[in-house]
Amino acid sequence: MKALLVLACVVLAALATPTKPSLRQAKVVRVVPQTLDQLHHLHQLLLQGRYDFWQEPRALDTPVDIMTTIRDLPELASSLKSHGLKATVMIQDVGRLIDQQTAERLQRDSRAMDWTDYHDYDTINAWMAQLASDHPDLCTLEEVGKSYEGRAHETADVGQGRR
Repeated sequence: MKALLVLACVVLAALATPTKPSLRQAKVVRVVPQTLDQLHHLHQLLLQGRYDFWQEPRALDTPVDIMTTIRDLPELASSLKSHGLKATVMIQDVGRLIDQQTAERLQRDSRAMDWTDYHDYDTINAWMAQLASDHPDLCTLEEVGKSYEGRAHETADVGQGRR
C-alpha cells in the first residue's frame, strides 16, 4: 500500500511540474495597431503573459512582434483577427532558427559570443567566466541574485578589475 501511495505521489509531482513549451514550429508574427482599440487589445494580451512579446505595443502604427507556440497560434490568430489586426509571419520556425544559429556558431568557434545569435544561459555564463579569467585586471564576476529556478544571476563588472 505504501509503495502505491509513493508511486501515486511521484506521478502527481511529475504531472504538476511545468514543462517548457517547445519552440519547434513556434512562430513570430507582426501586427501593426491602427486604432486605440487595437493597441488596448494588444496591451491586454501582453498583460495575460501567455505570449512572448518581442516588440511590445507602444504606439499606433508601430510594429508589435509576438512569438507563439504552434499550439497557441490558432487562438492568437483568432483574437487578432477579431480586433481587425492583420498578422504577418516574420519567423516561420523559431526552434529551427535557434538550432541553425547554434550549429553555425559551433562551426565558427565553440566559444564565440556575438550579439546577433541566440545564446543559451550556460553559454552566456561560460563567456562571462572566460572574460573574467582572461582579463582579471579589467573585470570580475559577481553573483547578484538567484532566478526563480534557483540559478545564479551573475554580472561581469567591467572596468573595476580585482582589487
